[in-house]
Amino acid sequence: MSRTPGVKVLRAVGLLAAGGTAALLGGAGSVLATSAAVNLLAARHTFQARDVASAPVAMVLGAQVFASGSPSAFLRGRLDVAHDLFTAGKVRAILVSGDNAPEHNRESSTMKQYLVDHGIPADAITEDEHGSDTYDSCLRAKTVFGIKKLIIVTQTYHLPRAIVTARLLGLDAAGVGDETACQYPKAWRPGVVREIPANIKMIKDLATRRQPAELSR
Repeated sequence: MSRTPGVKVLRAVGLLAAGGTAALLGGAGSVLATSAAVNLLAARHTFQARDVASAPVAMVLGAQVFASGSPSAFLRGRLDVAHDLFTAGKVRAILVSGDNAPEHNRESSTMKQYLVDHGIPADAITEDEHGSDTYDSCLRAKTVFGIKKLIIVTQTYHLPRAIVTARLLGLDAAGVGDETACQYPKAWRPGVVREIPANIKMIKDLATRRQPAELSR
């Protein structure tokens, strides 16, 4: 039996994904234990921008865009990290993944335009217009865009779930998180709290291998 903690955690989360959803619903303790396991596994693949190993692509997960068309501070923080990774030569391309529907104020288009406005070549940026949630973004990165290895960019509290989702879907995923948005605690703290039950949805999605709502580009 392996003595590597990360392998043990991966096995535990994998077993949950294979058939332990009902157990997760049995109490708050199980939910918190799952959250702790996800955080432990992801820690081995979480880096500062200066330390992360190079990868072909950085995937930026979508966040709020205001009706004015301006990205929120949370989304700007993610995009700035991706900008830094690209300019440092850590990645050669950026995938911006968000819900590009009008009711979501064209997330992916806004993300691409922000990066272009800040000096990233347009031909280095690909839009996933149907990245409606973390699971969909990760699965579509693999199945629709053919990505095998990537760096995921989001807020630090969201990063563990994103990394574990990607890796259990078969992606070679590392992650770099943004913390600049923590200066807005009224939005940051609820985000931290939401990650705990969000791990349950992750397990359900992995257990059922839920297909994204949209399978094309």
